[in-house]
Amino acid sequence: MALGLVGVVPGAASAVDGEDWWQRHLGVTAANQAGADGRGRTVAVIDQAITSDTSDLPMFEGVDLRVREPSFCASDGTIPATSSGLMYATSHGTNTAGLVARTAPKATILFYAVGDPAANTSRGRVCAGGAISRAVVQAVSDGADVISISLAGGSRWDYQAAVAWALNQGVVIVAGLRNDDSGSDESSRVNGIVAIAAHDAQGRFPGDPGVVGEYVDYKRVTVRAPGIDMLIQGTDDGMMPRTASGTSLATPVTAGVLAAVWSKYPDATGNQMIQALVQAAGNGYGYGLEYDSRAGYGLLSLQRMLQRDPTTYPDVNPLVQPEAQFELDISAADIENAVFPPWMASETPMPSPTSTDWSSEPAPAPDGGVPGWVWPLIVAVVLVGAVVAVVIVMVRRK
Repeated sequence: MALGLVGVVPGAASAVDGEDWWQRHLGVTAANQAGADGRGRTVAVIDQAITSDTSDLPMFEGVDLRVREPSFCASDGTIPATSSGLMYATSHGTNTAGLVARTAPKATILFYAVGDPAANTSRGRVCAGGAISRAVVQAVSDGADVISISLAGGSRWDYQAAVAWALNQGVVIVAGLRNDDSGSDESSRVNGIVAIAAHDAQGRFPGDPGVVGEYVDYKRVTVRAPGIDMLIQGTDDGMMPRTASGTSLATPVTAGVLAAVWSKYPDATGNQMIQALVQAAGNGYGYGLEYDSRAGYGLLSLQRMLQRDPTTYPDVNPLVQPEAQFELDISAADIENAVFPPWMASETPMPSPTSTDWSSEPAPAPDGGVPGWVWPLIVAVVLVGAVVAVVIVMVRRK
């Protein structure tokens, strides 16, 4: 499966005083001050790699950020998740995590690397072989409420199984669509995922006059979120701020908004949070859902999401059809019947977060699943049983 970043298009350096435009547009500061700040919620960010110097970055000041070591890029633990500085390989992941922090500053943020920070190229490197799938399953085991994925790639059966399991456990997955017609975006197009595209400060989309990027007819965008001319940190020359655009930036903003709203309404389910997201979008709020292939259900709206208790919505994922209709779809029955993916058992045990740091204990299987160490015993018992059965048959025949 070929994988890569869904894209950040660099722009000219810019300085802003206080909030960036997207924070003002969404009303982030007012929401945070009113208690919608992500407190009690956990957001998992799955990305290429992250800088080891997060303590030097203002966007992480006071934020509960936990980086899982090592990277999922290699199951033997030989590839780290972090690297010093903000170069190509670490800037993307650092800023996606930072945008969650700037939207839901009291949320716990878990970072999972699926790339090699030593692959310091303009496009970076995201490892194949199910790295994203394993990170998704680990994030669910670690208690994530929302998973943010700003990566794109081809379809794999293990990714669909991981998504089905996450949705079964009530986790909301937010993933970015591609920025143009090149490459693939199947990581965001599996049924039930909140698929994100970007808009600018005027609510315009790529392809509109004067807007960076080309028009893409996604056919499955859920909502558009701020993602054009965003102030981020890090270039190939260091940590200086710059502006950039892309669905990679709109995705963690959406994940942060979900965490912020969820912290105000902690009794809501993951399905009800998705309901709140699409109901509050500009296209359909208060008038029934309307869908457009360019805008999806409309523009992300933090303020409108906060106006109605999500528990008043049906506990049904509105992005899932009763039956699979396309190649990458999973049905409602697939989600209902999903089990802890057994292929995780063959991997090196992954650490789980504690209240203070990452522990060295293997992640337990969630309710209904089987811990990884049990699978070899099951296989051994089955093999012994088969041998015993053959011996009994031979003895009886003799």
